[in-house]
Amino acid sequence: DLYALNAGKLVMPGSVMKILTTAAAAERLGWDHRFETRAVTTAPIASGILRGDLVIIGGGDPGISERGDDPGAMRALARQVLEAGVTRIEGGIVGDDDLFDDKGFGDGWTLDNMPYGYAAPVSALTYNEGSVDLVVQAGKAMGDPVVVQVRPEGSGLRIDNKLVTVSATGTGALTLTRLPGSSHV
Repeated sequence: DLYALNAGKLVMPGSVMKILTTAAAAERLGWDHRFETRAVTTAPIASGILRGDLVIIGGGDPGISERGDDPGAMRALARQVLEAGVTRIEGGIVGDDDLFDDKGFGDGWTLDNMPYGYAAPVSALTYNEGSVDLVVQAGKAMGDPVVVQVRPEGSGLRIDNKLVTVSATGTGALTLTRLPGSSHV
């Protein structure tokens, strides 16, 4: 340990804690450490066809995202698979997040923390920081349905949208409810 004060006290992470965590990780792993996400298979590849599963092994990389300064992490991984000679996969694409335990949330996190993006569970294989963006767009006229898009697509999140467009001078309310572990909003 580099330093400990009230180590048993449960607190919400804040900016100072993030700085200390970064410093401790750099001390332990080195400033040049890079998290590695690998695509592997034991199945045969013939004429560009992978006759089995492609396994994506997560190495804890928090930067696999299309949001940040360097978008395209998933496209880069797909390009590596293509450069390895795979043009078609007959099996499945399997995610392996076994590097970390399955707990996901830190000790002391409560249910009222769960709606916030910073409370997304931690995994060795996470995309877009374990969260999605909801893009809400009003309809063209008062009474028209509001369109809600989930990004990235394919998250499995189901939206029960009951929103309607109000007049430009009107007020509306948007309430989101999702139980922990549920894919229904």
